[in-house]
Amino acid sequence: MDTKSNMSGNVIVAESNIHGLGVYAARDFEEGETILVRDESRVVDDEHPLRPELGEYERHCDYLAGGKVVLLKTPECNINSSCDPNVYHKYMEGMRHVVARRRMKSGEEMRLRQ
Repeated sequence: MDTKSNMSGNVIVAESNIHGLGVYAARDFEEGETILVRDESRVVDDEHPLRPELGEYERHCDYLAGGKVVLLKTPECNINSSCDPNVYHKYMEGMRHVVARRRMKSGEEMRLRQ
């Protein structure tokens, strides 16, 4: 695995067989364990458009309820989707967590249902 970066000790961003870069477990996770918390602080709107010169692209956006659009940061912008997901989103204390759907082994790529 050609590691691109290591984030918080929980995940590694590296090349993916699914698409481009992917997010991989850097350690084992139990079912229901939070792997990371999504940073949804960068709102994209008419007053705060995407800035491609800074590496901000539509493919890294998430579309939330009420028409809110947020730019996901690394590592969460690199989580690929799958029909066989092994992680899911769960709101806890106002934050969206990426949670293990089942037991995951170190080195396993995270996949969300989109």
